Amino acid sequence: MSVLQAHEVTDLFESDSYQYTFILTDCLIQKQAKSLVANYGKEVLRTLDCI
Repeated sequence: MSVLQAHEVTDLFESDSYQYTFILTDCLIQKQAKSLVANYGKEVLRTLDCI
């Protein structure tokens, strides 16, 4: 990736960032997400994205 491409990507992110809420994650959330994917497969991915 060139420097110009990297700037374009970050500019796109910055222009959309107001639409998202960022939270800190901890190990428990990641372990539970892995468990859900292991148990339910790809069907759970949309639910995890919403969370």
